[in-house]
Formats: sequence, C-alpha cells, structure tokens
Amino acid sequence: MTFLFLFTIAAICFIVSSLFSAAETALVSISPQKSKSLAVRYPFLKPYIIQWLTEPRELLILILTGNTLSNVIFAAVMTSIALKVVPILGTKGIKILSWFLETIFLIILA
Repeated sequence: MTFLFLFTIAAICFIVSSLFSAAETALVSISPQKSKSLAVRYPFLKPYIIQWLTEPRELLILILTGNTLSNVIFAAVMTSIALKVVPILGTKGIKILSWFLETIFLIILA
C-alpha cells in the first residue's frame, strides 16, 4: 500500500474518531430541558431527541462502538506506516514509535 493511501485512511479514521467523541460529549452534556427546547425550536429534530431521551443507552453503544472501531483501524494504519518509515528500529522500536504517534494523534489532538 502506498503512503498516500495509508495517510488518507489514517486521516479519515482520525476525523471519524473526533466526530464520535464530539457527538458523545454533546449528547451526554445536554440537559433534558435544553433538549426539549431544541425539539420545540427545530421540529425536524424532535423524533431524534425523543429517542435520545427515552433510549440513550442504544445511541451511546453505537457511538462508543464506532469510536473504538475507528481507533483500532487508526492504530493498525499508524503501525503500518511506522513499519514502512523506520524499518531499522526493530519491533521494540516500532512498538514505541507507533504508541507515541497514536497517543499524540488520539489523545492530544482529538
């Protein structure tokens, strides 16, 4: 696989992970009163808001599963990039480098 393809997959996974994290934060932090006022203000959102208020567990499971899946794919791609970029480090060096890159991208930047 080419570097451009791997970097594109990594970028897509990073963006998807960020969106899942933002959605989780937004949905969990909204109060029931605020969500009801949003339903009144934006009627097209009313069915989704009602579903969120009645069954939050299902949506949270979906968000966390999607976030975990995108993080796992991101980690695999970053490890593949590290293996191609610095093959002389050996397996221990690659593990440390990929851990460092994944930590930088997922925890600090996301």
